[in-house]
Amino acid sequence: MVAPTITALMTTYNCASTVEDTIKSILAQSYTNFEFLILDDGSTDETCARIKGISDSRIRFYQYKDNIGVGARLSQALELITTPYIAKVDSDDISSPERFSKQLAYLQENQHVSLVKSYIDYFPDNDIVAQSERYTLFKKVKEHEINSVNTAELIHRELRRWSCFPHTTYMGKTSSIKDIGYPNSRIFEDYYLFYTMLNRGYVLGCIPEYLVRMRVSNSSTTATTTESTIDEGLNVIVDFKLDAIKAVVRSKNIFIYGSGQLAQSLARNLLKRDILVSAFLDKEHKTPVSIADNVYPVVNINEAELNKIHDSVIVAAQPVRDQICHFLTLEGWEEWKHFMVIA
Repeated sequence: MVAPTITALMTTYNCASTVEDTIKSILAQSYTNFEFLILDDGSTDETCARIKGISDSRIRFYQYKDNIGVGARLSQALELITTPYIAKVDSDDISSPERFSKQLAYLQENQHVSLVKSYIDYFPDNDIVAQSERYTLFKKVKEHEINSVNTAELIHRELRRWSCFPHTTYMGKTSSIKDIGYPNSRIFEDYYLFYTMLNRGYVLGCIPEYLVRMRVSNSSTTATTTESTIDEGLNVIVDFKLDAIKAVVRSKNIFIYGSGQLAQSLARNLLKRDILVSAFLDKEHKTPVSIADNVYPVVNINEAELNKIHDSVIVAAQPVRDQICHFLTLEGWEEWKHFMVIA
């Protein structure tokens, strides 16, 4: 029996309605020399029953009673993998039949590349989602934004700012992935992996083809994330970007652009490290934000009278990230010296 070349890696949690279609898309790959490693993270619905109902010798299934989070479960999974390559699979997405074949060929032909992504194609979980503003944003804006980062050079530039490398699309060298590993975080575990690989000198590439369809639903992690989970994830990001943060803020006044969940979580995580925020910025004046025992104003950025000598800005508003970076650059501010993006 020939040892498998690829491990398709998937963790699951309460995804009974989608997991069968995902598994079928993997088992239908034109490249067949792989194993399918699935770790269930304490599902309480019919997820495990659906997985067990599919019979294929390539599937290795581990079921756990406790829910420890995706980062911790992926870290555990890496210890079970001995194949040269790993292909990440999310439990609600669909891979094209040629995905493994094309990504493996790319990595074998480009030995200097450790990890490769592909284009994504967002699709709605149902008709209600299809009519939602959230799906329209993902399909019309976010899909293009992610897919436009399609060369090693663009990935190197943009990944320092934000997670432009969809987790569910990657195939990579096992040795490189194990060298970094995953943090014990329920979100942003993927950004930690990719950002740290970049900083260690690994090269990340892209196949400019639509090889993965990503489902947009009302129950996905990005749609249901709690404040405590965001804080946990931002804590990871602040840790691995701390040197960059300190270089930007130094002894200056610190302003956070954005006033939503991400921005408020950033402020809480900076406060934990005794890094004090002066105010939030937005496109208009808004109701002040309360964090711990402090109340912070939300100031119109056009009226803030910012001075790059005395002030610094951390951008924490994903939908307008590029616009704010462009605005600050036109004002003569230098990225990574006067301002930066957190995620």
